[in-house]
Amino acid sequence: MLFICACTARQQKQGSRVVKFEYKGYGDTTVALIEGNVYEITHHDDITDTVPVVNVELNVEQSHKGAFTSSEGFFSIGFTKGTFDVVIRKAGYQSLKLTNYEADPDQILFAKIILEKGSGVKTVQLPSRSVTR
Repeated sequence: MLFICACTARQQKQGSRVVKFEYKGYGDTTVALIEGNVYEITHHDDITDTVPVVNVELNVEQSHKGAFTSSEGFFSIGFTKGTFDVVIRKAGYQSLKLTNYEADPDQILFAKIILEKGSGVKTVQLPSRSVTR
């Protein structure tokens, strides 16, 4: 009998962070979209796992738009053209402030966010868009 375990060693806390923020190209919409998932890393014995975080609030500071994550940690927000800051927060977790999101109508972006238990706000400067039309 063969037993395979997809386990990882316990890592030191890195704080809340952006794991993936990728401009995917252009869709068929009249607005720019950010969609993705928010996760928490949990540790049980020697096993590390990622678990979706429900009801995380995402606010776009310059437009007063926002969203909450679903039961799967999924979110989607539409934007007009411009440069925006997105604040991601939930009580009991370290918040993230993503600055310099460059929205271009019809562009789709995928994000994977990790929140860790804690307090305060961590600011992440996003890189400039690399996909061109």
